[in-house]
Amino acid sequence: FEVLPEALDQGFPKILREVFETGEPFYGTEIPFEMSFSEEGNIEVRYFDLIYVRIDAAEGEPYGVYNHAIDVTERVTARKTFELSSKIVEESRADLKDTLESMSDAFFSVDEHWTITQVNSTMLRTAQKPASELLGKNFFDIFFPTLDDRKTSYWKDYHRAMRDRVPVSFVDHYKPFPNRAVGLRFFIPTSVRRKKQKNCLLRSGKNSNP
Repeated sequence: FEVLPEALDQGFPKILREVFETGEPFYGTEIPFEMSFSEEGNIEVRYFDLIYVRIDAAEGEPYGVYNHAIDVTERVTARKTFELSSKIVEESRADLKDTLESMSDAFFSVDEHWTITQVNSTMLRTAQKPASELLGKNFFDIFFPTLDDRKTSYWKDYHRAMRDRVPVSFVDHYKPFPNRAVGLRFFIPTSVRRKKQKNCLLRSGKNSNP
């Protein structure tokens, strides 16, 4: 350990001794190792995949230990970065869900195939439907089921919002906003739901809840 004296305090001598004495090889994956790379003694943590195998002499007596190490620091760093990013995304999704559920406005979103992907509880009350009848279902099949429904200006405006990725306003009704991902998000303000006895989105003939 003259070349890497910092290894003395990191458990490696014990591992080598056990391999030498028992003959059992050691396999380590992504083992952290604090190394000094400068004259100033700055310490950097590197990660290695390790293999220690005992070498026996011709007479069968232990002769030494073969050490094979692969620096996998970049792999570990990339994975940790991905895991951190995934955690941030999941936390953001949870925060968004909490925000949408706390809104008094109805909200739902659709993907590029017009499949409903998100709804909040206010939207469920407005639609007078359980989530199971909305999530995963085609938006137009539910709210624009007839050919006459699909001849309205709303039908064209929905498609324009999806195609051109621009907000589209409906006077006295609501504004569907393009999602940054592929799809649309819709907000139905509380004041609009109260003003309209019949929601233009809902073709079921039922009155909207206040």
